[in-house]
Amino acid sequence: MFKLPKQITNPVTKIVKTHRIVLQQCSRTLSAANLSQQTQLDEKFQKIWETSKPYKSIPGPSILKLIIDNLPGGKFYKAKLADLHRSIRDEYGPISKIPKMLGNEEILLITDPVDFELLFRNEGQWPNRRGISTFDHYRKEVRPDLFKNQGGLLNEQGEQWGKLRSTVNPIMLKPATVNAYIPGVDTIAVEFCDHIKTLRDDKNELPANFMYELNKWALETVASIAVDQRLHILDSQKSDQTNKASQLIKAVDDFFTLSFELEMKPNLWRYMKTSKYKQLMNVFDTMTDATLFFIDEAIGKLENKSSNQNREPSVLEKLLKIDKHVAMVMALDMFMAGVDTTSSTTANLMYQLAKNPEKQEALRNELQNLPVDANGKLTSSTFLKIPYLRACIKETLRLSPIVSGTARTAGKDIVIKGYQVPKGTHVAIASMILHYEDHLFKNASDFMPERWLNEHIPNACPEAKASNPFVYLPFGFGPRSCVGKRFAEMEIYVLMTRLLGKYRIEYDYGPLEYRYSFVMSPTSDLKFKLTEI
Repeated sequence: MFKLPKQITNPVTKIVKTHRIVLQQCSRTLSAANLSQQTQLDEKFQKIWETSKPYKSIPGPSILKLIIDNLPGGKFYKAKLADLHRSIRDEYGPISKIPKMLGNEEILLITDPVDFELLFRNEGQWPNRRGISTFDHYRKEVRPDLFKNQGGLLNEQGEQWGKLRSTVNPIMLKPATVNAYIPGVDTIAVEFCDHIKTLRDDKNELPANFMYELNKWALETVASIAVDQRLHILDSQKSDQTNKASQLIKAVDDFFTLSFELEMKPNLWRYMKTSKYKQLMNVFDTMTDATLFFIDEAIGKLENKSSNQNREPSVLEKLLKIDKHVAMVMALDMFMAGVDTTSSTTANLMYQLAKNPEKQEALRNELQNLPVDANGKLTSSTFLKIPYLRACIKETLRLSPIVSGTARTAGKDIVIKGYQVPKGTHVAIASMILHYEDHLFKNASDFMPERWLNEHIPNACPEAKASNPFVYLPFGFGPRSCVGKRFAEMEIYVLMTRLLGKYRIEYDYGPLEYRYSFVMSPTSDLKFKLTEI
């Protein structure tokens, strides 16, 4: 977290500090005037609430219409989630209701960033976000013996979520802690770049299934961070570790596809054990067993290691000192969430750089000047100044978001677009559809990293960025934003530095196609052409 320097010379920061002191004094001596002001605000809101339209009058499709539209031949059948959100907005407006059906909760869909902010600003101390109910079901009803009623950061709510998040934040989000893993991640990135040599054909093109190779890189990397383990899955040799790793990669991919179908589409799994429900439970078993295999190996090695070794302890090791059960659940969640997300973002970035060679050269020029240590290794100080790389990643996540949006449960009664939205209402924030609209982003269909650069940087074009920051939420917002954000970004920084320092990337095929699920991954053949510089 940013801290003010001891010597405050900027007059603005003096005002901020003085304001903070005044607020602290006021909080210690809450006066009758303060109470009166709060009462007036409450009364004002109550009048607005009473004159607003009731929640039940919010427009939206009926259950019958939704079922028909999702059947073969219907307009939502196999539709991309963004297209579905856009279609509903165009028909019903910036606020609409998706009815409760077959056990799914009723969802309020909002598409105006002004309303996004309103919802976030009123979410309370412990923001509530709808989790993945199949995931929660597996952990708390199918395998309670293992998870001890712990749903993890994704599914827990209230005070229990708050305690868990407070435990992991210092480990997952502290920049110094994340940067300490750079040397190990760099070693894997160098190995992966060498591995690419063995994958290319006589035209220097990578195989159609290069996405799987990126998944292997992401899993190898997250294992080194989460459990201080090298899986060696980039090698051709087979072992128990590589077999488990292959199982885990496929299981994670299946998890995102199957859980999306059971959660977001009409399904009877809450009432009977459907075939897809059984498939998903088997996938959960595979993910859990494979991850526990790596965790058990890591714990076994920790017991035999000297505590004086000059190395950065793994996330698992750090959490074990706090809470053994939390350590296990977080390691499981890192394996689940840290593969498809990072590898898909990397594939999308490679595609955008291939299709925009002048941007690729600009990025390469920036990365060639990064400092390294005496042995040529990347260090914690390497990525202090990488504005264009950060901008390229931001622009990639704008054009090819990994998730379609985020969600919240209303933390209190609020009024959106003149309608009453009671506390506890499940709200879907359809931010992704806004990324492609020219009235928000200048030349919205163009890959323009310059829109994210500060105005003092040459070639910057900040006026091309949306004026409302709530339009762009790739990692969510606030206390429930992605806890693995810093690690994911660091992994991509390292790999792209090594990759662009060695290869020029080209792609001679059409636009990428995607699998639309909880994580949107490319399904096209990733036959990138990589030529040594």
